[in-house]
Amino acid sequence: MQVILTAVGPDNRGLADPIVHHVTAAGANLAEIQTYDHSRERLFAMLLRMDWPAGRVPVAELRARMHVIGRDKGLSIRCGRRRSTRRRRGWPCA
Repeated sequence: MQVILTAVGPDNRGLADPIVHHVTAAGANLAEIQTYDHSRERLFAMLLRMDWPAGRVPVAELRARMHVIGRDKGLSIRCGRRRSTRRRRGWPCA
C-alpha cells in the first residue's frame, strides 16, 4: 500500500533520521524522499512516499509511532494512504 508522510516544524539536527529509521525497520520500501531545510526561516519540511507493508504492520501503528516522534522532535507529522493505484492528475507530482 502506498503511503505519503509529511513532516513540518522548526529546523533542528536529526529530524529525518528517526522517521526514516522507523519506516525502513518496519520493512517499507522508500519510493521518494524530499526535504526542505531553509536555515534563514529555520524551517524543516519533509515528504516521504513509500510502499508500506500493511499486511505486517497496520498503518494505525505507523501513525501512532509518528505521533510519538513528532511530539519528541516538535514536528507535525501526517500520514495518509493512497486509495488507488491509478495515477491521478497532480498526484504524485512528477
